[in-house]
Amino acid sequence: MLVSCDAGTPRQPAGPGQAPPLARLTLRAGEVAALALDDIDWRAREIIVHGKRAPQRAGPGSLTRPDTLRMMIMHNCYAPYVEGAVISVKSEPEVRRQLVHACRGLGAFGMGDLVGGGHISARLPGADACISHVFDRALTEITPDDVVKVSFDGTVSSPGRQASAGLSFHKSIYEHRPDVNAVVHAHAPWITAQSAFGRAPRMWNNHATLFAARDCAISPDGLLESIAPALRDKSTVIIPWHGAVTVGADIEIAAALHLLLEWVCRLDVMLSGTPASPMPDESVAEMRGLLDKVPLLEETWSLIERRGSQSLAVDKSAWMAGKAQL
Repeated sequence: MLVSCDAGTPRQPAGPGQAPPLARLTLRAGEVAALALDDIDWRAREIIVHGKRAPQRAGPGSLTRPDTLRMMIMHNCYAPYVEGAVISVKSEPEVRRQLVHACRGLGAFGMGDLVGGGHISARLPGADACISHVFDRALTEITPDDVVKVSFDGTVSSPGRQASAGLSFHKSIYEHRPDVNAVVHAHAPWITAQSAFGRAPRMWNNHATLFAARDCAISPDGLLESIAPALRDKSTVIIPWHGAVTVGADIEIAAALHLLLEWVCRLDVMLSGTPASPMPDESVAEMRGLLDKVPLLEETWSLIERRGSQSLAVDKSAWMAGKAQL
């Protein structure tokens, strides 16, 4: 099995790293061969193997074989891009809930205090539409009632509610990138300020390596129609004098990238023009390799979700207090 692993690929450690765990778990050949994409939980970093129940064996090296056996997979391998495929396993209610938390959570970090301060969307699988939020509320104000379904022709499902006109470039991104299921564009102050440089953020700290040249594109101008072609296969695109867009396989990844980008852009604006020196290229590669080994984006999303949940709870408490006084 190890001999068959291709050591000449960019992910050359993956084969030798994953084959021994498969052997140690005594997986049957048929179980390995039957693994499908839906059996991989990329966020939990687990593979679900469906097999028959076997008797338990006591002593060293014994293994209990449940109906559903979970094993950890390497956490620095990304979900694959499959031509024409849409990878999504979340229900629409769950996507709506996450979108509200993303709006409120990013807003809690100062990234959405104004009306028209940005827009977040999530693709609806199997439909020419996405889930987004209304235009006339700041991200800090979004509630479940402000989440709407928007067709790619611009039609909003809720009568009398208006979505952002900027969703037109979300549509273009979804058409160009079948692997993308969420788009985040917040007019965050530090991202907006940094975008005036017309370049990617400089490498001032470890988080900045997420936005190095291999992951961050620059739009040639501020036109909406330029954004999707400029993004290409990257996770981030800087829009000069406007802001930035981050994308991901789900809202969690796209939102986490946006929050980290805001911090990275803050450092870039503050340190550019000072005697400070950015990280050398060799250190960038090393630091990015370390980040790939930790669940930074997952934990950043957990932080965003906590802040979003707290913000909603505060609003609900204030509403209940006001109602009690009537």
